[in-house]
This record gives sequence, structure tokens and C-alpha cells, in this order.
Amino acid sequence: MQASLRRWGCGDQKRAMEYKENGPKLSIFEQRDHGALLQIVGRRRNALQYEIGNPLTASNMTRHNLAAALYAPLWVVLFEDERGKGVFEYDKPSSFLASMAMSE
Repeated sequence: MQASLRRWGCGDQKRAMEYKENGPKLSIFEQRDHGALLQIVGRRRNALQYEIGNPLTASNMTRHNLAAALYAPLWVVLFEDERGKGVFEYDKPSSFLASMAMSE
């Protein structure tokens, strides 16, 4: 993060402080072509899996409970169904995180 603050320079201190306090709104940590895995059985599909989230939020959550790393960042999948329609699927994070005590 310090490299990012230096890269913006002294002329953009407000932007640098906002980044330091809030970080990026949303980041893509990982992308996988999940549809390519189906080539093994001879049936390739259009399906991309993403690991997304806010890195500061994820680090704050795992600081309190390391097991939260199972759910933060989040996994989502974007795929084409049998009719060619795009589908976006994800698990609601609160349903998983509710079982974890997030206090210090």
C-alpha cells in the first residue's frame, strides 16, 4: 500500500488517504475458466468463476476470525445455461458468516 501512496505523489493526498482508509471498492482476486474443466468429459461450457471482494474487508474479517477466510473474499460464477442465457450465481455471505463470532 505504501508503494501506491508514493506512486500517486504529494499532489493527490486526498485520493491517497481515501485509498488507505477505504481501499478499492471491489477487487477480482482470481479468475478461473471453470467451463474448460468440462473438456475432460468432452463437454466444454461457458463458465467463469471469480473470487471477488474488498481486500480491506476480507483482512479485517479474518483478523477477528481466521476461519472467515473460507468466505471472504467471495466466490461467484457466471455461466451460460442450456438456452444460452447468462446466469450469475453466488452464496449469500451472511448465511455462512452468521455462524462465526466476529468479535475480538
